[in-house]
Amino acid sequence: MPGTGTKGTGASSSRAADPSVSWPVPDGDDVIFVTEVATDVERKIIDAWISEHRPGGTRHDQVHVEHFRRPRGDADLAVYKDRVAALLDRAGDPWLAPLRVAWLPPGHSSGDGTATPGGSDSQSVRLRDVVTIGDPRRPRRSAQRVLARRPERYVVVNGGAAKESWLRRRWRHQTGSGNEGPSFPHFLLLQGILSMERAEAARLGAQYKVPRMVREDLASGVRFQSGLSDLAHDLGRPVEEVSAEAHRYLEEMVTGYGRVLIDLMARFGRFVYSQGYDADLDYDDAQVARVRQALRDHPAVVLPTHKSMLDAMVMPAAFRELGFPRSHTVGGVNLAFWPMGPLMRRAGVIFIRRKIADNPVYRYTLREYIGYLVEKRFNLEWYIEGGRTRTGKLLPPRLGLLAYVAEAYWQGRAEDVVLLPIAIAYDQLHEVGDYTNEARGGIKRVENLAWLYKYIRAQRDSFGRISVRFGEPVSMRKFLGPPPPITGGAGRPDQLALQKMAFEVAVRINRVTPITASALVAFTLLGAGGRALTRSQVATALEDPLAFVERRQLPLAESARRLSSWGGLGAALDELRRHHVLTVYEEGSEPVFIIQPDNHLEAAFYRNSILHFFLQSAIGELAVVRAAAADDEPLAVFWYEAARLRDLLKFDFFFPGKVEFNEELAAEMSRHDPSWETQVGAGGHVARGLLGSFVPLCSPTALRSFLEAYMVVADVIAERSADAADGPADEEAVLRRCLALGRQYVLQREVQAPEAVSKLLFTTGLQLAANRGLLEGRPGVGDDRRAFGAELRTVLRAVDVIGAMAEASFTKRVGAVTPPAVFDAYAADLTAAKPGAPAQL
Repeated sequence: MPGTGTKGTGASSSRAADPSVSWPVPDGDDVIFVTEVATDVERKIIDAWISEHRPGGTRHDQVHVEHFRRPRGDADLAVYKDRVAALLDRAGDPWLAPLRVAWLPPGHSSGDGTATPGGSDSQSVRLRDVVTIGDPRRPRRSAQRVLARRPERYVVVNGGAAKESWLRRRWRHQTGSGNEGPSFPHFLLLQGILSMERAEAARLGAQYKVPRMVREDLASGVRFQSGLSDLAHDLGRPVEEVSAEAHRYLEEMVTGYGRVLIDLMARFGRFVYSQGYDADLDYDDAQVARVRQALRDHPAVVLPTHKSMLDAMVMPAAFRELGFPRSHTVGGVNLAFWPMGPLMRRAGVIFIRRKIADNPVYRYTLREYIGYLVEKRFNLEWYIEGGRTRTGKLLPPRLGLLAYVAEAYWQGRAEDVVLLPIAIAYDQLHEVGDYTNEARGGIKRVENLAWLYKYIRAQRDSFGRISVRFGEPVSMRKFLGPPPPITGGAGRPDQLALQKMAFEVAVRINRVTPITASALVAFTLLGAGGRALTRSQVATALEDPLAFVERRQLPLAESARRLSSWGGLGAALDELRRHHVLTVYEEGSEPVFIIQPDNHLEAAFYRNSILHFFLQSAIGELAVVRAAAADDEPLAVFWYEAARLRDLLKFDFFFPGKVEFNEELAAEMSRHDPSWETQVGAGGHVARGLLGSFVPLCSPTALRSFLEAYMVVADVIAERSADAADGPADEEAVLRRCLALGRQYVLQREVQAPEAVSKLLFTTGLQLAANRGLLEGRPGVGDDRRAFGAELRTVLRAVDVIGAMAEASFTKRVGAVTPPAVFDAYAADLTAAKPGAPAQL
């Protein structure tokens, strides 16, 4: 029976107009009110409400009231259940109805409950409220005596009534024979508490739905106990020992969500990010409306991008401002330092350990906790990338927690689960300096109280605006199919379908990621070949990327929309200069702007955030160059080269399946020229002419740094005594060698993109090498390593060709015409001209 809210006893005129005021059971039926009270004031309010609202057909002796102090855990429940057992030892089949008093904060706006910018609405708590009366939703006894005379400051919450016989049937259904799991009084108390929480949340708003008695409810369930018994058997350990260990983990990970901290943490987050950013977050209204509907229908997993520690400040503020239900946020235990750790736990953060592969009891406990939250329709939130991206582009999705949610769905614990992709974009980000330090081999800073203080102080600058974009929600039911009939509560969904679903989330995040002015200017200046440009030359160079963005109707942040104006461009250049991303030389006839080699990594962070929009076009350019130099079957060579590039870049970019990839590439080629297949098929100068329709030519800017980083990795692993069975090398030692050799190559101009010398890119290069079996010692692997390096150099020669064309296009501002000698030199260097992709493609 759904819960209702009832206004205070002193507001008779309001009550008459409020349809939620009603006696919760039929007139004339026996009813037992089981109340949850914290003070005598609350007890008097409830007694007065019962006395005033008892129908004329219900005798006084048909109404029984049992007041319980608000329980704080299993110890209180153990005491209370004996009182409940005595209460139920009565004849008949009475109704059972839970009641509590819900206190309301003072209004801070129009009082209509609608959200206002900054999250300040009629239900919101401010710090001064807490200082004055304590938690306004749990005021001190002295404050309650005053507030009891103001009926607009409290409601009597009815958790819904049910017959004792019906509740007993439900109890037996959940506990099998009734001999396992919690006793009926224990079950009854828990259900009453949970129903009152739901009723209070319905009255206060979806953002105030919080869990209570989670450890008690979860740990007492037959499912959890049975699973522990099976796990103990598998591990060969006593059940009591495994159960005690699991309960310790529950104490560690289960959050203690409090409504006051929902408000205060959202306000704190807004305070922190507004030190350096516009206080008003940038949303897309149509996306917000779509998400609101999705969150109303099903439990959700909120999956934002993770570029900054500020993400943890932005998300609570955004959800509070939009009136969305708050999520249980999963975070690394490294952030649980005092005093933020205890506060964040009370604000709904679940701190989990990073390395749990060798701890089956911890994995089981975490999986069951996640499944419990899904079943109870509480939303979850974590960063799908696992950690912050240090390169600016979206990292591959991590499947661990998502697999736990999928397993809960697959076991029938939810009809569907919605995955909510979210892109958070910053015009500027002060952490970029830390990321580039790590990319150069520096050590990551340890998070502690001193770190937090410095972090907040670092926000006291001007960084522009923060954009929050919501991708189209992903239905777990659509991707995984309906769950099978459950037998024993077991089963897991198909792993490949799970991977495709996670990939789809990443694709939808990329699709809505707004392009900022910093990203587009960095993209343009990094493609200038190390040349300094005047402001008018920067404006000219931006024309083609802006036209590309406009033709494809790509999402733009406000800062990027202003780039076509002289003032907007000037503001973007000034911001990049002030944050030491670009340098301005002002001693000549007019200022010129350049990204110095030492700042390429900073600029690349911004550029990389938008590379996915240019990826298909960049691959198409390089495949055309290869096809134009082919002796025969140029169209087959085009598709071979596209497949090879897809395989080379698969650890840094998201690619769909082969068929869909080919379809998307063909569509991109058609956007450049509808007759592209005919021209590529003709080969030679006809195919070369097709490149004139690619505006802008982007493969050197988009792909060179990644390919050059892989080339350095190939040369480093080729130095090893590869033919001996020497096993894999120490990764850190290999990365240090890559950094050293990469710096040498930059000095020798063998590496043209300084941002290629990055520990982060070398790491994905090693993943690629491992995927090709090049890191283990085996006969012949030395030749394979050298062939890997030769393959990369061949691709980079094609990048050089496009780079020469882009240079000619920019300097002459005419059709892209490249001297035939450039193609001839490239063709002479080709070593693998025969079509037909390698096995791994």
